[in-house]
Amino acid sequence: MTDYVSVHDEPMHRFRFRNEYAFVYDVRIPASAVTLYHSHDEDSLYVAINGVHCCTQDLGCDPVTSQIDKGTIMVAPFRSTPLIHQVTNIGDDEMRMIGAEILASPPVTAAAPLTAPGVTLLAEKPRIRTYKIELAPGETTGDMACDFSGILIVMAGGCIEIADGRTRRMSLAPGDAIWHDGPLTQRFTNPGSVPFEAVLGEWR
Repeated sequence: MTDYVSVHDEPMHRFRFRNEYAFVYDVRIPASAVTLYHSHDEDSLYVAINGVHCCTQDLGCDPVTSQIDKGTIMVAPFRSTPLIHQVTNIGDDEMRMIGAEILASPPVTAAAPLTAPGVTLLAEKPRIRTYKIELAPGETTGDMACDFSGILIVMAGGCIEIADGRTRRMSLAPGDAIWHDGPLTQRFTNPGSVPFEAVLGEWR
C-alpha cells in the first residue's frame, strides 16, 4: 500500500494556528511541485487565494486535472467521506489556498444567518455558513451581532478597522486569517484607499 501522512504533516500544508474548534493551514505549492500523499478526515473550509491549475490523484484512482479560480470557496465533508490524495501544481504560479478544519461546534451558535451591509451569505452547510465581505473605501458593515465563532480569511487586503469592544486598525494581506470567539458585536470599516474582500466562515 502507498505510504501517506496526515494533512497536518504534509510539508506544503503549513500550520497557521489551532484552537479547540479549528485547525488552520496555508497550502503553498510551487509550480511543478508535488505533495506527499496525505489524508483528510475532518470537514474543511478552503479558500483559493490565487488561481489554481492542479492535478489531484486520489489513492487508487486516476489523476484528475482542474482549474480553480481565485476566490473559490469549497466546503469538503471529509468527516463522513475521508480522502487520501496527492496534489501536483501544473500551473505557472504558486498554488495557494487557506484550509480550515472544522474540529468541533462552539457552545454558542447562531440560529439565523448574519445580515449586514457589505456581507453576502454564500452557502449554508450543516456545520458551517460562509459569507463574502466586500467593502469599498470608506464603507462599513455597521455593528454586527455575531452570535457565533468563526474565521475571517482575507482575499483582497489593505487597511481594515475592526471594532469589537476595542478598535484595531490593521494592515491585512491576502491569505491572512483571524479567528474570533463569539458571541460578540463587531464592526468592519475600510478606512483605506483600495477595496477590502474577505470570506467569513461561521462555525455551527
